[in-house]
Amino acid sequence: MANTHGACAAKSFLARGCAVTVIDKGAAPGSAASGNPLALVMPRLDAADGASARGFIEAYLFARRFYHALGPAAATPLDAIHRPRGEKERQRFAKLLADPPLDEALLGPFDPSDPSAGLRHSGAVAVKPSAALPALLDGATLRFNAEAASIGEGRIRLASGETLTADLVIVCAGMGLGGIDGLWAPPMAGRLGQLEAAPSSAS
Repeated sequence: MANTHGACAAKSFLARGCAVTVIDKGAAPGSAASGNPLALVMPRLDAADGASARGFIEAYLFARRFYHALGPAAATPLDAIHRPRGEKERQRFAKLLADPPLDEALLGPFDPSDPSAGLRHSGAVAVKPSAALPALLDGATLRFNAEAASIGEGRIRLASGETLTADLVIVCAGMGLGGIDGLWAPPMAGRLGQLEAAPSSAS
């Protein structure tokens, strides 16, 4: 699937010199995914130190490097403002700013006079899938308008009846996992997201 997860997996194996074939039921990269024009990369920060908190930070710093390497057409730096949803989150934000896990070039207060009013993620990244996906998939063999009907050991049977062989199969199908024979999929429930955009002259 040429959504962002699948494309990132393809990029990682291409970088290791592997021959990669991407099978996508859509007609073009990302056309069968959410269709969102932008994706926001910003950190998930915990007020307490620990293995998971450090893992989130390392993942964020890696993601920034990874997407910026695709070029300015695919990834644009921006300031992301994270406002608290309640008193508990206001307290968490204040704790984060009292002992910030990132330096001031990446993290600061939304309102310097009120540390609990929100966070300003100055190192956030807006990823444009229409530019990022082709860059991530460059070098892979792309099979569009093709859908996996079943997957077994070292083989993929397409809905068309064609059978492909592979040393390794990675499935990035999201809610579509349950529709592929031969795979065990845990119980899943879809969650609706929301994206709003408006033109602005603000600098």
